[in-house]
Amino acid sequence: MYFKKAERKKHYKTLPEFSYKEVDGYKNTTINLPQVEGYAIFIFNPGCEACQMEAKDISDNIELFDDNCLLFLSPDSLSRIKSFMIDCQLYEKENVLFGNVNLDTIDVKFGKSAIPWSFVYNKNKKLVKSGIFVTSSELEKLFLKQ
Repeated sequence: MYFKKAERKKHYKTLPEFSYKEVDGYKNTTINLPQVEGYAIFIFNPGCEACQMEAKDISDNIELFDDNCLLFLSPDSLSRIKSFMIDCQLYEKENVLFGNVNLDTIDVKFGKSAIPWSFVYNKNKKLVKSGIFVTSSELEKLFLKQ
């Protein structure tokens, strides 16, 4: 039992490969993410107040993340995800991506089904931190530390 648990934990230490649907309806995969200095994946719900605050904080400080890729994923509808993206003013940022992913994929690929949840990876796609919420200043420090 211990070995299975340890193996499962090891499985989650790198950015997983999986498909998601972009807000324009096209299917994409994490294999196609750009080569950058760091990655952050935010599992969110458009109606979640904490998620909105986190996205607004990142939007207000977006220039800090020019060399990073920020991927916001939700199991919610594409129309609600698109509204969230517009409301948080993250819709015209080249390094910020939004998409729909189902809860099963979140659970299998990240070992979590809690929403919200954030995952931060270095340029080698190794997990640096995961948690419920990450501020832009914390995210900046994590990316600079790499």
